[in-house]
Amino acid sequence: RTLPGVAVLVASDRHLAGALAEARLGATVHVLDDGFQHHALARDADVVIVSAADLADWPVPAGRLREPLDVLACADALVVPEGDEIPRVALESTTGDAPVFRMRRTQGVPRSVEPWGAPPRVPRDAAVLAMAGIAHPTRFFDALAAAGWRVAARMPFADHHRYSGADLQRIADTARAAGCALVLTTEKDLMRLLPLRPLPVPVAWVPLQVEVT
Repeated sequence: RTLPGVAVLVASDRHLAGALAEARLGATVHVLDDGFQHHALARDADVVIVSAADLADWPVPAGRLREPLDVLACADALVVPEGDEIPRVALESTTGDAPVFRMRRTQGVPRSVEPWGAPPRVPRDAAVLAMAGIAHPTRFFDALAAAGWRVAARMPFADHHRYSGADLQRIADTARAAGCALVLTTEKDLMRLLPLRPLPVPVAWVPLQVEVT
């Protein structure tokens, strides 16, 4: 929806997906999410996002890292989120001399589901319900509050949560109980809500904009 002309393939077999993209769709460049640890696929460049918390963590099951930190030495470039003050010496001791870039996240203007894509007709000081099923929902909730939204209720779900009709009803009931005029969510969650339309409450998604410098 946001990248016209770009093919998006979802498959448990990434090699097969890539082969199909090349043979059937004329793809010449592949961009993989979570591809760093996918050793079965050859790649031209590995770009890895590293936070300060990562450098103090452990691989599973002791921590949440999928691989030991020393594999970062294989990265071609690192991206550090804005606000994570990681000393260069700390990165070099783990990752070598890969170039380091900064990433700044900002929230775009919310867009309504109905009418599609229109800015919501709700003032910033109106009560809203924030809900998200992403890796760090609190980050999304706090960003809304920092942007001036009056977040009266927060509903976190597990990452990649697939919403049901019961979930949607609970969201609507919570919004009404808290006097919320609008439900704000992420683009990721939006795609899982669309099959449940018509939605019982006004919902808008907040685009995430990322700048790398």
